Amino acid sequence: MYRSKGSPRTYALYQNTVKKIKDQFNDRLLTSITRDELQKWLNDFGKSHAITTGEKLYRQLHVIIGAALDEGIISRDISKGLIYSGSKPQAADYKFLEYDEYITLLNYLRDNATFNQMTEEMMLFALMTGSRYGEVAGMTWDDINFKTATININKQWNPRLHKFMLTKNHGKSDRIVSIPDQYLPQLKEMKRVQQLYLKNTEHQRRHDWEWKTTTYHEEDMMFLSFTFKVPQNDSVNRRLDELHYQLGIKRIGMHGMRHTHATRLIYAGYSDWYIAKRLGHNSLKELHRTYGHVFEQMQAEADTKLRASIGQDYLGKASHKIVKIDPK
Repeated sequence: MYRSKGSPRTYALYQNTVKKIKDQFNDRLLTSITRDELQKWLNDFGKSHAITTGEKLYRQLHVIIGAALDEGIISRDISKGLIYSGSKPQAADYKFLEYDEYITLLNYLRDNATFNQMTEEMMLFALMTGSRYGEVAGMTWDDINFKTATININKQWNPRLHKFMLTKNHGKSDRIVSIPDQYLPQLKEMKRVQQLYLKNTEHQRRHDWEWKTTTYHEEDMMFLSFTFKVPQNDSVNRRLDELHYQLGIKRIGMHGMRHTHATRLIYAGYSDWYIAKRLGHNSLKELHRTYGHVFEQMQAEADTKLRASIGQDYLGKASHKIVKIDPK
């Protein structure tokens, strides 16, 4: 009831947890379930799920049991002391492209992304801005300011529900970010071809969407393709999978464009605060949790440089002896 007003994705996660609980405990009363039973369930669950999934179940159990405790349904907290487990997620370095692979993909997208290859246009936009898929898909032409070279990320597109939605964390990921001036001509050309195509076809407008105080039409969607649809995440990922073979780069998904953009900023020396704001993170803690492996690698590289620089200073040249001066 309390989560139904949040994002559909979060609500779906809670509904999925409810199903897991019903499958495990059927119609048993909560008062008859012991802490040991919950721990055994979490242990068994962790054997076939990633540790991040196990953590979500663990945290949601705490919420459920905490609410039951507050309402007096149970007299003790049977979630206290529970431990979650699971398999380790895919190695972090597989989530983003190394620099040479990044340049290979960037050069390809720069030369081949067009209105007729809208999946490539979406990849390039994510690579240039660090936006999430939903944010890219939800871009409208009034969100881009060609004079200031900025984009306003203020909504995201849900292809399943076919409507605009708040950005992550109930709109707290709204932000205005800059884009390279060199990238603007590509976006202008895409807009020109798209608008010309829509004008010259006999396509009948099928949908209008209300978002806050604005009414949007299909032709307002930045990444509307020649099929009159915005490519779905699966379509972009399939094309990325093909490019993995064709370009000889690591296999990553659309979200890997965001991770690659972030690591590019980290290695370029931008401040943590700037990167967090650009990516729409709510805190530096979230940034460090997601990209801790990159910061650790940078620290190791910095340690190596310190040994070469400060260490060399220590060796130096022949020392200078102190010369005593006669005070007279």
